[in-house]
Amino acid sequence: YQRRVRGATPSTMADCPPSTTNDTEKPPDPSPRSPSGRSSRTPVALAKAAWCDETTARVDGIAEKSGSGRALKIKRELSSLVMLGCREPVRAHLDETPPGGWRHGEKPNYDMANLLYLKGKTANHEVGSVEQIVEDLIKTWEFERSHKVSEKDHKSAHVDRFNVSANGGKVFTNAEANEVGNYNLLLNDVSTTNPELFPPNTPWMDSHLIFNRAFPAFPWELTAVTKFEPAATQQNFEDALQGGDMYCEFSWRHWGPFLGKFLRTDGEVNLGNGELIEMHGTGWCVVTKHPEYGFQLCRTHLDFDAIPFMQALAGDQEFDPEHIRSLCPVVGSQAEGTCPVPGGRGEGSEAQCPHSKQN
Repeated sequence: YQRRVRGATPSTMADCPPSTTNDTEKPPDPSPRSPSGRSSRTPVALAKAAWCDETTARVDGIAEKSGSGRALKIKRELSSLVMLGCREPVRAHLDETPPGGWRHGEKPNYDMANLLYLKGKTANHEVGSVEQIVEDLIKTWEFERSHKVSEKDHKSAHVDRFNVSANGGKVFTNAEANEVGNYNLLLNDVSTTNPELFPPNTPWMDSHLIFNRAFPAFPWELTAVTKFEPAATQQNFEDALQGGDMYCEFSWRHWGPFLGKFLRTDGEVNLGNGELIEMHGTGWCVVTKHPEYGFQLCRTHLDFDAIPFMQALAGDQEFDPEHIRSLCPVVGSQAEGTCPVPGGRGEGSEAQCPHSKQN
């Protein structure tokens, strides 16, 4: 799989990529501080995310009330894309008040995350497909882990059997994962090898604020399922699996516009300028079906290289927008004969791609 941080300049679209996202919803703090100005050892391709204008630049998914001007603009744009045939991600159990309460006092608003997801995703998954089901399930898990206080209220994860790990590191039980938070467990290897990028034992709320201050949202998409079969065929599990469990291998992509700030461990602040930061990885999961709650994750493992991503946020990599001039303005990559927008071919040619705009 590809492990990289890169960027592109998708244009504002009248058309919409219909669906097939660890989305962050907090706004960056627009404090007027200067970036560190460090040069980079490894160039990373990022560019101005022109489609993130003042309407979608900074919104607090919780504090931004539904009647505010920016929230209404985002809601209107999202609704217009849905009317064109786009499918919003489905985060199950979002409208159910958890007995243990909401971590931030109320349920989250995913309008911003869904809007950036629809405008920046690269894959279209048919409704009812394995890809769509697993993508929605992982998005639901991320939502519940980030916003529901008690792991006993997380219906997307099997309360007794769930565990999660990243990059061959520590395997966290359901309770352990909920206690430390998703960022601490997913960046556990970074905090061990590069503590200057992500300090070990970062408090739960602080670990989320690091990224909430950097991105208005950080959508996630499942790009492909590479294996899906009965979990009983897997020989590398120590304990017996239950009948009906399915094993799934997949690739994924995370991206977002760096519009906020990143507080370095040396006390300096690196300010973003709308650069689109992108990260790719792979993963596998074991999925079961609960008679009441529907699909649940029993095990999840992700592989990715977070160090270039963290270095880009810290200002230790040089942004190189020249690298992306030939990329598709919609999906931000060489589309190779596919296009996420209905009716488009997007084959990397300005003449063939109806969604291109001359800069």
